[in-house]
Amino acid sequence: TAARMEERRLGVRSHHALFSFLLDAVSDDEAVEMAQVVDLGPPPVRIKAVNLFVQDTRMDSATYRIGFRGFDGERTTGPVVDRSIVRRVALSEGWERLDLSGKKLALAGKVVVDVEVLPDPRGVPRNMSVGIRLGGGEPGFVRRSTFATWDQMPHRWSINVSALVPIDRKEDAPE
Repeated sequence: TAARMEERRLGVRSHHALFSFLLDAVSDDEAVEMAQVVDLGPPPVRIKAVNLFVQDTRMDSATYRIGFRGFDGERTTGPVVDRSIVRRVALSEGWERLDLSGKKLALAGKVVVDVEVLPDPRGVPRNMSVGIRLGGGEPGFVRRSTFATWDQMPHRWSINVSALVPIDRKEDAPE
C-alpha cells in the first residue's frame, strides 16, 4: 500500500520584511530568470506548485516559464525536466502559487527551481520586486538575459515548491 501523503512547502518559506530584489532585464524583449536550489530529500516527491513571493509590483499580470535544473554542488546544470511549463497569472503582492498539479512531476534530491519572467507581448515594462532571504542556506542564482551565464546571488530567493510527501517524513529544519 502507498504511504499517506500531505502537501508541504519545501525550500525558502519566508522573506525579509525590509529587503527585496528588483528584477531587471538587459532589455524589454529579454527574459529575466531567478533560480533557487531546493532540497527535496531522497525519496521522489510529487510537485504540486512552485511558490514565489512578490514583494511589490505595478504589473497586473505576468507570464512565467518554470523549469527544473540539476545542481552540481556549486552551479546549475542542464534541465532535469525536458518540457517547458508556462503559466500566466494575475499578480498581487504576497505569495504567488504557480500550479503544476496536472504536470505529474516527481523529483528527488537537490534541484534548481528556475522561474523565468517572460517579456510582456504588449510591451508593458516589467517592474517586480521579489522577496529574498538573507543568510546561509542553499544558493540562489540570477540570469538577466536568456543566453547569459548564471550569477550566484548573496541571498536566497523566496521560492519554494509545494510537494506531496509521506505524512511520517521528518519536519524540515526551521529557517
